[in-house]
Amino acid sequence: MVDIVRESIALELNVSEIYLLFHHLFPDDEEFWMQLVLEERNHAELLRYGLNYYEPHGRFPQKLLCSKLSILQTVNKDLSRMIENYQSSPPSRIVAFNTALYLERSAGELHYQEFMTGEAVTASEEVFMELNSADMDHEKRIRSYMEQNFIPERSGEVRH
Repeated sequence: MVDIVRESIALELNVSEIYLLFHHLFPDDEEFWMQLVLEERNHAELLRYGLNYYEPHGRFPQKLLCSKLSILQTVNKDLSRMIENYQSSPPSRIVAFNTALYLERSAGELHYQEFMTGEAVTASEEVFMELNSADMDHEKRIRSYMEQNFIPERSGEVRH
């Protein structure tokens, strides 16, 4: 379980790093990207808190995370490659937003969102849900921002 939590923390931080790149690349959207950066970092901190506080007592809400370490490792390798690629060859604004949609649908993010929209069964699950209630549904917010700013949704526009 500890390895899954650590890999999930890395996933949140990798997504945060990509959004920070977008924040620097697109001044017209910098506030939007910074909000997502902060929320992804908050997700990582929540997981870190759970690892330190709940996991030693076996009370970490396991359904919060993707259960397959190998999937998380693959996603994180892909994200690391994406960060390197985007640093050397920045994406267009359209690619950036479509990449964000793709990221929010990735295995780890999707599992996290499913947990956060479910019903708490244990006290630790309730704590995680309360602490994170303001940060939910990034995909919906990204899509809404894209619509308001006339940014087309094109799944084929994502560069890895």
